[in-house]
Amino acid sequence: MPEIEEMLAAIEGNPIPAESRAENRRVCHEETRLRVEASLCGGISRQLPPGVQLELVSISGLTVDLHLTSRDASLRAEVADRLRKLVCDDLDVLFS
Repeated sequence: MPEIEEMLAAIEGNPIPAESRAENRRVCHEETRLRVEASLCGGISRQLPPGVQLELVSISGLTVDLHLTSRDASLRAEVADRLRKLVCDDLDVLFS
């Protein structure tokens, strides 16, 4: 059952089967992971200054944890902004 059907069921007061909810979450997580990885490998990493490395640490929902070998705050902000633009405006980007 697509997410829109979950929203409509909630509005109508109908129960949403647990297996449908779990499958929707799994699909959303996988789509987010694929978009994040494609964005990092396909464009963001290529635009980093020489010698700066970027690694995906983890993804949980709309929270992405990255490791960037630079402590430059403006570079971190630029990476986070670019990732939000390519994946989702609501993405929470952390650096560890």
